[in-house]
Amino acid sequence: MKAIETVYKGYRFRSRLEARWAVFFDELDVEWEYEKEGYNLDESGLYLPDFWLPCANFIFEWSGYWLEIKGAYPLQGEIDTASNLAKFTKHTTFIAYGLPGDNQLIWFHESGNKFSGESNCLFSSLLPEIGNVAPILCHHLANGMNWENIGRAIINAKQARFEHGQVGAPGQWT
Repeated sequence: MKAIETVYKGYRFRSRLEARWAVFFDELDVEWEYEKEGYNLDESGLYLPDFWLPCANFIFEWSGYWLEIKGAYPLQGEIDTASNLAKFTKHTTFIAYGLPGDNQLIWFHESGNKFSGESNCLFSSLLPEIGNVAPILCHHLANGMNWENIGRAIINAKQARFEHGQVGAPGQWT
């Protein structure tokens, strides 16, 4: 099935799913860049990551991390590419599949090694309903983001519409 290109905030996303993740980040005031930079990953070839999420993190000392969005569990080649992206750029890389909060995530350390998943974020066990967003938002959670706002952002991302003049979350119009 071919994804539907979607325009949101002036960006042409390759899929509705990616645009919904952008809505999620906007709802939480999380800075993001879409398709910031392309890379030649040698064995994985040329690659353009979906999201760059810059951050000043006091927990893991990241300057930012990559987030790849997939509709379903990624193929082995997609997993290998994410691992190579982490290794090549020396930045943690996440693959989230499904909508925000759907509890599905693969996580690669900057060495390219795969983490076991959500259990590696100290916040993920506190509120399992937020699913795959806990490790992605670790640095924000440490700096005062609250669970209620995350829950609202998940709902708004899932309800976002992009037709008939709407531009994202419920109630937002052009």
